[in-house]
Amino acid sequence: MRFYFITITLILLTLNLSAQTVDTVGLSSRQISQIKSQGVAGIKAVLKESGVSLKNTADLEAFVVKAVSAQISEDGSVDNIENITSSVMAAILDVSAPDDIENTLVVEAISFGVSKGIIEASKTTDFNISETIEASSFTATITAVNLAIEKQIDVYEFMAAVSSGSTAGVITGSTLEGIEPLTSVEASSAGCVKGAVYAANLVENVDMAESIEATSFGAAEGAVEASVEANIEVTDSVEAASSGSTAGAVEASVEVNIDVADSVEAASAGSTQGATEAIDGLADDIDDAGDTGDDAGDTGDDAGDTGDDAGDTGDEPDLPPIETPIDDDPSTRPVSPVL
Repeated sequence: MRFYFITITLILLTLNLSAQTVDTVGLSSRQISQIKSQGVAGIKAVLKESGVSLKNTADLEAFVVKAVSAQISEDGSVDNIENITSSVMAAILDVSAPDDIENTLVVEAISFGVSKGIIEASKTTDFNISETIEASSFTATITAVNLAIEKQIDVYEFMAAVSSGSTAGVITGSTLEGIEPLTSVEASSAGCVKGAVYAANLVENVDMAESIEATSFGAAEGAVEASVEANIEVTDSVEAASSGSTAGAVEASVEVNIDVADSVEAASAGSTQGATEAIDGLADDIDDAGDTGDDAGDTGDDAGDTGDDAGDTGDEPDLPPIETPIDDDPSTRPVSPVL
């Protein structure tokens, strides 16, 4: 399988796209106990009490980070991570109103916050980060699919939103804590794709290939955007997300007895499209910023730069192929542990 991507220029990496994460959200010990004991109802009550706006993704992300990390730290383990993940997503989506931000953005913010919260909790609690991230991402995807069907929202958009947010949360949280992110990026995308495969296998009218492609798309997209914001190597993050998506597709396909080659093809297509569209979107932001500056004061640029345009015959560099080796025998290739 060949995976093509666009080379990121230095100006893209230095573009000021810093995430607007807010660290002002705090939870008292009483509120943490309420969330733990009451689950979805407790989260709803504390969310209302905290005054967090569902119109602001940064505030929502910060709330979820605190809710997740505080529960893990108080428990001293991640044994309850599946329940924590599903409860947070179900509670917040249930109170989300039509005049709040779009449901897909809510889902993305929740999954971002869960992943980042897990990373934050690792400072005080000893656990395997990548395994926990994979379990949480798997659960988040299954929960999102069920909620999408219940709310009659596009299932594939929810799948992409979960994987994008989860991958971005891993990268953001890991870089802030000085933790190497790539292993957890793979785990995040693998867990999301596995969740998509299981959901599509169980739910009527949910297409398997489209589910895998949408989830892989989201993971690659989240990897690009979060890596740019964190100022880390984009290529490494995209390759990790792509590798995880493929591994999750292979493992889950074997377990539910569907064609592995078709699943790998869908994962590859989604990863390629997600990375390309994310990069193109960021490049457009750069162009818009540059155009604004040119219009404001560079009145003579067009006249003076005509020679440069004539000489730069290759504005777009040739796209180098990157080989992503795939072993057709799933028993011999490293895949994520069965959840």
